[in-house]
Amino acid sequence: MLGLPETRLGIVPLAGGVERVAARARTRPRQGGGAWAGTCTPPRSSAAWGVIDRVVAGDELHNAAEEFARRLAAGPTRALSVVKDLISAYTTAGVMGADSLLTHAAVGLFDTEDARNGIESFLTSGPGHAVFAGR
Repeated sequence: MLGLPETRLGIVPLAGGVERVAARARTRPRQGGGAWAGTCTPPRSSAAWGVIDRVVAGDELHNAAEEFARRLAAGPTRALSVVKDLISAYTTAGVMGADSLLTHAAVGLFDTEDARNGIESFLTSGPGHAVFAGR
């Protein structure tokens, strides 16, 4: 998964961070034949390339998916929604398309309760201690 520490503050990276990371991950050279030769890419290689988030054992998949969903739901959902919108804009219109959405979508996050709580928590307790309400 892409590391976006700003979302832990209830905001997103400015200056096009989301779409630029997506652009780099997409064009990074891949080892092996994968798409060209029709060969299978080992899951750990796909994870290392940023194509998939993580690799878990089959018997751990359900619990891992539930935990991930809970973590997202307890996070700064408005900031995560903007990340989703920026990645979608990048996918359809490239970096410039995502950049055109950035100011309108991201700047408003600074006025949210989640951003205020996230930034205050970061300053007083360090990263990873904020509690978000989706507001």
